[in-house]
Amino acid sequence: IREVLIDAAEQLRDHARVRIGKAELCVRAPGFGNYVPLERKAFLGGRINRMVVYTEVEHFGLRSAMTSEAMTAGDTVAAEITQELELYLRSGDPRPTWQRRIEWLPRTSRRSFEDMFLAQAIELPSTLSVGEYDLKIRVIDEVTGAQDESVIPIRIVADASALDEEPGSNPKSPVLGKKDHPIARSDR
Repeated sequence: IREVLIDAAEQLRDHARVRIGKAELCVRAPGFGNYVPLERKAFLGGRINRMVVYTEVEHFGLRSAMTSEAMTAGDTVAAEITQELELYLRSGDPRPTWQRRIEWLPRTSRRSFEDMFLAQAIELPSTLSVGEYDLKIRVIDEVTGAQDESVIPIRIVADASALDEEPGSNPKSPVLGKKDHPIARSDR
């Protein structure tokens, strides 16, 4: 019965589309499901803002792994994901104000796997103007061609007193939080 269920799950998986299960801005993300989210998504303008973009990816396609790309000897399957990050000013130009494309090395394994995470350290430039932004995270399954997107709202502010306001919130109703500016680093 177990083998039949595993075979059925594999067949159903072939018809599933890639999906972002979770997307967060973090201080660090050392492993799957193991991340420290930023307390707020408001950042001070006029400086470089560092963070880690943590993304859990589900329902991606698998292909046979080539010996030259195997992470460890004996790996037989590979997933190949590309990630695009784009920052858009909500009111203004429809073109992104910042973007990055990451072509991840294929993730390989000895047997089929169903989920993975991506953790990318980024620096938002000091030249971003004050305002409301959307950080669009797109994953592209290079095996199947399927894509999925997630959006994280952020705010760039001119004064440290506005850091506790959440993006899209009423400025007169601040969210409680620390006053210090979060600095992220990548543990990869």
